[in-house]
Amino acid sequence: MNEYEKDIIKLLELYKKAEKRSLNKILNTVIRNGGIKRNGKNKWVCKVTGSPHGTVCTWFSNTSCKYQYKISLYAVCKIAVALEISVWDIFKDVSIINEKKGTEIDRRDKLYWHLRRKEAAKIWESRCGTYGIWEEQSKDVQRKFLDMLYLERRKEQEIL
Repeated sequence: MNEYEKDIIKLLELYKKAEKRSLNKILNTVIRNGGIKRNGKNKWVCKVTGSPHGTVCTWFSNTSCKYQYKISLYAVCKIAVALEISVWDIFKDVSIINEKKGTEIDRRDKLYWHLRRKEAAKIWESRCGTYGIWEEQSKDVQRKFLDMLYLERRKEQEIL
């Protein structure tokens, strides 16, 4: 395999690993830095990529029903060429965001809400009942405990 083929395979792997939200976040920043206003972003992307407006709106949508429709690698490359930047710069930033995301706590996540509403009080009573009941704890203590529970559950899900 020559150098170009290796680079293409590496690019495809980076694209496959990139999550839609982190890719959209980086693309929005790159497009904004390229001088394209947010108001005309979708029209500009339509013109550059040759894709229909509805498809572009789906690419940049964060709703759960459209989460599976990630922007194509071809479109990312066309955007990079139009803005005269390297595609590697885009995916370098995406990989940095994905690495940071592993340690972040998403308090709007379904699992976090489920823990907070249904299980936190019971688990607190079984583990830390000597410190008092759940409702008497300060918000900081409750948040630290919930964060700890959330990370434990995330690790369990990754193992399974």
